[in-house]
Amino acid sequence: MTDGHEGPACGGDRRLVPLSELQMRVERCRRIMDAMLPDEAGGLLCTARADIYYLTGTLANGLCWLPREGEPVLLVRKGAERCRLESPWTHVGSYASFGEVEALCADAGSPLTSCVAVDKRAMPWNTALLLQARLPGVCFLEGGGVTTRMRAVKTGYELERMRRAASLHRHVLTEAALRWLHPGMTERGIAHALWDDSLACGHGGQTRVTHGEAPFLGSVSAGVSGNYPVSSISPTGAQGEHPAMPVMGYAGQVWLSGQPLLVDTAFVTEGYHSDMTVTFWAGSPASVPDSVRRCHDACVCILRRCAAMLRPGVAAVEVWREAARMAAALHVTEGFMGLGGNYIPFIGHGIGLAMEEWPALASASDMLLELDMTIALEPKIGIPGMGMVGCEGVFRVSEQGGEALYGDWTPELLCCS
Repeated sequence: MTDGHEGPACGGDRRLVPLSELQMRVERCRRIMDAMLPDEAGGLLCTARADIYYLTGTLANGLCWLPREGEPVLLVRKGAERCRLESPWTHVGSYASFGEVEALCADAGSPLTSCVAVDKRAMPWNTALLLQARLPGVCFLEGGGVTTRMRAVKTGYELERMRRAASLHRHVLTEAALRWLHPGMTERGIAHALWDDSLACGHGGQTRVTHGEAPFLGSVSAGVSGNYPVSSISPTGAQGEHPAMPVMGYAGQVWLSGQPLLVDTAFVTEGYHSDMTVTFWAGSPASVPDSVRRCHDACVCILRRCAAMLRPGVAAVEVWREAARMAAALHVTEGFMGLGGNYIPFIGHGIGLAMEEWPALASASDMLLELDMTIALEPKIGIPGMGMVGCEGVFRVSEQGGEALYGDWTPELLCCS
C-alpha cells in the first residue's frame, strides 16, 4: 500500500483520501469503541455508505468490518474494482450473499468475532434480518453511538474541505445571488437560479441527510411561505415544489415587495457540507418594518452568542438554553425556532459528510462539545402574517469559541429592490 494512491491506475489523484488520513480515522473509531462498547464486542460492522466512505475513502455499497485490532475489510456487492482504485486498504472483496462474509473476513486475516457492533438505524429491517440469518453464530450489539461520535470530530483534512464548501456557499448566497435576485420572481425560479450558481461554483450535486442521499438544494420561502406547516425536523416553513417533493420552491408563490425571503440551502464539495441561511427583503432598507428588523437583529445576536459558546467541554444543551434565554430577553419568544406547530426546541446541529450529524444542540441533548466538532447554528423566527427571518452558518468548535468556516461575513438582512 502507498499513502496518497500514487499507483499508476490512479495517477496520484488528489481527490482520493490518503492512507494516513484513513489510519487516523480508524484509530479514532477504535478509541471510541474502547470507551463505549462492551469488551465482548470484537469490532464494528458498518453498513451506512457515509460511514464506509469515512473509514475507506470509497462510497461503497456493502459492508466494512473494523476489528479492534487488524486492518479493515471492505466487502461489496458490486464495484470492487472501483473500490480498489479509490481506497488504499489492502482487503477489498466481493460477496454475493451475506453467508460469504464470515469466510471472506477470515481469509483477509481479520475474522469476524462472535459479538459484533452495528448501527441498527443504518440498515432496513428486512436486510438486517437476512444478515442475522446468514451469520447465525454472530451476536449483534447496538453500535450507533460509535458511528455518530467518530464522525463528529473533524480532522484537518475534513476541515479544509468544509471551509471551502462554506466559502463557496457564502459567495453563492451573498454575492452571486444579488446580481440577479429581484422581487417578482417565483420561489421556484429563485431556487433554480441558485442551483445554477451553486453548480457553476463547484457544488457536488448531491446532499446527504443522515443515512440517505437527497439530491436537493434546500428551500426558498417567500413571505408567509416561511410559516407553511412542515413535517421535517426543522423550523423553516416551505411549500416546496409539490406535496410529493416539499423542497426547493413553489412555482405559484411570487416574492412580492414588502416581504422577507428566507433562503436555506446546502452546499457540498468532495462530500462535505455547508448549511447556510440568508434573509432578503423586497424593498429598500428604509422600508423594512420594525418587527422584521427587530426579529432579524435578534437572530444575529443569538447566532453570535451561541457561536462564542462553542468551546470544548460545553454541554450542547446549554447552547440551546442560552439561545432560548436570549430569545425571551429580546422579546422574540413567539415564533422563535418555528411558529406554532413548526416550533422545534433546538438551535443547531453537527454537520460534515451528512447535513445532520451529532451533536444536536437541543433541549434533550446529552453530549459535550469537543475540539474540532463542526456545528451549523440556525436561529430563526416566524413572524405571524409576514413570514420567517433568520440566519445560519457553520462553525468549528475551538478553545476561543466558534470559528466561522465561511470566513469574515456578517449575516445582515440583504435588501433587493
